[in-house]
Amino acid sequence: MKLHRSLQRGLLLFVCAAAALFGIAADHPHRTVPVKGTFGTSFVLEPTATQGVFHSSITGVGNVGKLGVCTIVIDEAVDLRTDPGTGVQNWVMRFADGDQLTATLEGPGVFDQTDPAFIKGDLRGTITGGTGRFQGATGQLRGPFVAHVDTAPGVFPAEGHGTIALKGWVRIRKN
Repeated sequence: MKLHRSLQRGLLLFVCAAAALFGIAADHPHRTVPVKGTFGTSFVLEPTATQGVFHSSITGVGNVGKLGVCTIVIDEAVDLRTDPGTGVQNWVMRFADGDQLTATLEGPGVFDQTDPAFIKGDLRGTITGGTGRFQGATGQLRGPFVAHVDTAPGVFPAEGHGTIALKGWVRIRKN
């Protein structure tokens, strides 16, 4: 059975396009790296113009297994008008080589009933990219955390410290 010339050309174009895509993928393949790390953090919590909504600046240091040691800067909006309260965070992790990994996480936080200076929660989110080896990175993260507000209740800016146990995966380019 003979194929019509236009069908032959279409098929040839498709095969060439597929070969080109596979060739590009072979030049810049990706790899998935498990993320498992811990962070020690400190934070400053300040009220915003909206009652029950706060801004938190979080900084810290951590070790993220196969990715290395890093600093972390988190910008967070905390909404305590809901029960439980929720946080939306933008993360920047700067690794020892200067490369940055960025992510957005959100989730609930619950005050401990015995001592409300303690807050426990579980954040979940996505990797949004980065610089250097993390340029174009994607992935998923989960960050169970515990924090302690060191400042007396009702005193602002409130200061505190905490820990985050980071888990997930990141998809990055192979070197």
